[in-house]
Amino acid sequence: MFRSFSYIITGSEDQHSRVRDLIVEHIRFMGELLWRNQIRPLLQHLRRIGVVRWVRNVSPEVEWDQGIQQYIAASRMDRDSTWGSEVEIMVLAHLLDIPIYSYDTTHGWNRYAPGNVYGVFDLSQIDSLQMAMYIRHDNDHYNVITSVQ
Repeated sequence: MFRSFSYIITGSEDQHSRVRDLIVEHIRFMGELLWRNQIRPLLQHLRRIGVVRWVRNVSPEVEWDQGIQQYIAASRMDRDSTWGSEVEIMVLAHLLDIPIYSYDTTHGWNRYAPGNVYGVFDLSQIDSLQMAMYIRHDNDHYNVITSVQ
């Protein structure tokens, strides 16, 4: 995923580590706001729909400072070999202040946007003039989508 975002932002996958670092830094810097308004609701949603992974090790019920520490430790997101998740997509959308649309064959289009909780989205509702990022989730990897016609 970080390679895809690096490619979208810079035209090269080479900056994937820097993209990861910026996301983790943004989680730490915006801790309370992100935890209360975006990360905690997303974790609660992922638990409701049965997404397991490392999410089971992070309690959405704890206070923000403890939650952010639990999240980074449990996800190992500050390590280069760790795969990104829905949380990192949402944080990047918040950091860049643009929506990110992710497609997968199970759920269709998912929208991650600043101030909005993750959710299934009808692509026909997109304002084609609005800047956005588009990625596709295939077998645990994210790939860049260059056209959504």
